[in-house]
Formats: sequence, structure tokens, C-alpha cells
Amino acid sequence: MIHSSAVCLAARLASRLRARLAARPLVEGPSALLLAAALLAPGPAQAWDKEIHRSIAEAAIQISPEAEARLPLGFRDALLKEAAEADYLDRECRFHASTAPPRDPAAEAEKMYLQLLDPKKIERPYARAQAIGRYLHFVADAVVPASMRQGDTPKTLNYFANRNFVLFREPQALSMPLSAALRARAASAAWGGTEEAGKTMFFRNVVNLAVDALCLLPLRAPMSPGAVSPVIFIVNRMDNGVAAAKRSGYVVKEREEMTDIPAHGYNNITTGTRTTWEITYEEHGGGASVKKPNMLEISGVQIVEMLLRSSATPPVMRVLLFNNSPHCAADVALKIGTWRWPLPETMPPGALRLVEVALPESLVSRHLTSTSRVDTCAGPQAPGKFVLSDKRLVVGNTGAAPRFVGVAEEIDLSHRPGTS
Repeated sequence: MIHSSAVCLAARLASRLRARLAARPLVEGPSALLLAAALLAPGPAQAWDKEIHRSIAEAAIQISPEAEARLPLGFRDALLKEAAEADYLDRECRFHASTAPPRDPAAEAEKMYLQLLDPKKIERPYARAQAIGRYLHFVADAVVPASMRQGDTPKTLNYFANRNFVLFREPQALSMPLSAALRARAASAAWGGTEEAGKTMFFRNVVNLAVDALCLLPLRAPMSPGAVSPVIFIVNRMDNGVAAAKRSGYVVKEREEMTDIPAHGYNNITTGTRTTWEITYEEHGGGASVKKPNMLEISGVQIVEMLLRSSATPPVMRVLLFNNSPHCAADVALKIGTWRWPLPETMPPGALRLVEVALPESLVSRHLTSTSRVDTCAGPQAPGKFVLSDKRLVVGNTGAAPRFVGVAEEIDLSHRPGTS
């Protein structure tokens, strides 16, 4: 048995040690300065994480037959692995959004591109698949949201949560030198001032950039005529459960907490624990849901994206319209109060249209809506101005980086009534 005096002595020593640690800084001298500098220094210039890198590469391959025709026939798994983890010294991509050596992504992408143009350097299909994966990785890292360049990891983790995305081809040729072209695309991608509203548009821009970069490579074989790029709908399937059935009742909660207990004999303070129980009445559920609707479940013309550039004079907004209907839509217009901007053409069934509209400054904070009417496609037609979504890939969005290989639902609406 341990004598009570030994217990008291141990308690006394512990009390003195706590007092000395409280009165003395943990780090002194030059080490303290180094620690302070490390804490005050900006975080790493974080780029896309490896799951999103793989998602970008898969989407680029799925959305463009022209890009796919430039990839080796086999070893697609090796390509996607390298697209996710191109740098074995920085697998989490924590320093790839830099604009200076040794990991300037624009310069790294150009280096990989020049190697891929020389068949003598990378001959075997397996090695070429790996090199293309690394090439796609650094191309994507050249264009990242500003919040990620500041090391704001939660912005990356929640990038897809509770949103609808639409991916379609917006070709834009890359000039040479490639590194300069990538930096220019990074500047143009930061178009809007609101990061939250621009996430869906930004992701589509990065996927299209990956396709444009792949189209710089030589064709594996002649392309089959009539290849059509699909439109990929990443539809929201998250539900936060706020609108669940209402439940209520008494709940017993057990709580264990630390407390100071006086020790007998020397008035020393020791630390112990005690357990308490709390009975509370709680209600759960029954409120209004904040679930963002699946865009394919909304019929008629809808505003899919709206990004405002308030720094412009006058302010300009980019709006993506989608006619989710088997019928044409005429007299389509954007509306804020009494202000109205008409779309001059009739929207075909399933059509998408991206427009830029100057907005009166007094209306910047007002709610934007759209109006339209069902039409028999008798109005003025301008098929070249619309993206038709007859060939679709539908992917469910559960909040994580979406996957496009083996999980997308293929839909072909090219022979439905009202389409040509």
C-alpha cells in the first residue's frame, strides 16, 4: 500500500511543476523567434487536392472525344493515378499553386508538354500515360481559386457540397509559350468577385482547360466523324435532413468533467474527475430544408449559374440559362423588378446558353429571375449560339469530388419530339 505521505509529496511536486510551467515560456531565445515567424507566415499555396485532380482528368476525357483520341489506348489507370499524385514529394499538392520555382505549375506543365512532343523521350505507352497524367495535373494547378492559393483548405473540402454543376465544351485554343498561356487563363478564370457564386463556373473552366491542353498533343489515330461531346450534369443529391420528421422527448446525457479536489493534510490541490447527468427536453427536425434542388427535376427555363463582376463599370453578370423542357422556349428574359433583358432567340429543347449582361448599378443587390413561354419552335433560330444537351452524362453529387468513369448515367434525347 502506498503511504499517504508519499501521495501528498507527489501532489506537492506536481503543484510546484505546474506553477513553474505557467510562469515560464515554453520557448525562449532564437527558437521563440523562429516559432513566431512560422506561425505568422502565410500558409502553403495549396492547389486542387488529389481527388479533385482525378475528377478533372476524368471529366476532360469524358467530355471530349477529341481529347480522348490523344491518349494511349491502355493504362488509363496509370494516367489517372499520375493526374492525382504527380509529385511524389508533395502528394497532397500543398505547394503546387506557387508562381515561383521549384513548383511553378505553368512552367512544370510546359516542361511535360515538350517532353510529350518528343517521341524519343517517352516511347512506351505506359510511360506516356503516366506523363500525360502529370501534364494534366500541373495544367490544372496553374488555374486555382484565389482562396486556395492562400492555403484555405476548407474551401477545397466543401467545393462540391450542395451544388449543381454543368460541364460542356467551351473550346479556347492555347498559344505558345504554354506557360504564358496558362498564366493568362488563370487571370481570366478569376472573372467574378464572389468565390462562392463562381465555383461551378470555375470548375467547368478548369475541365475545359485540361481538354484544350490535351488537344495540343498529337492524335493517337484519326478521329471518327460525327463524334459529339456530351453535356455532363452533376446533380445535387445531398439533403441535410433539416426537413426530417419532427421528433421530441427527454434525453439523458452523461458528462464527465475535470475538477480540483482539496487533498487532506497539506491543503494541496489535486485534480480528479466527476460524472454528472443532465436531463433535457429536445426537438429535432421539422424545419424548412435547405437542400438545393436537383436541376434536372426543375422543368422549363432556369438560371443555373449567375456570377457578378461588380468591379466593372457598369457591373456585368454572366448567366447560364438552361431550358429543361422537351419544348422550345420563346420570349426568354432576365428580370429584376421592372428591369428586363430579353434573349433575342428562341431556346431549343434542352439547350444551354451563357450570356453576359450589363446591369444597372442600382440593381446589383436585387434578386434575379427568368421568364419564358412554351413555343412550337416557330421563333428565330440560332443553333450555333446554344449548347444542346441531347447527349448527356448524369452524375450524382454527394458532396465529394465526382467520379465520371463507370458511374455516369448516359442519356440520349436526340430523337425526342421537338428536336431536329
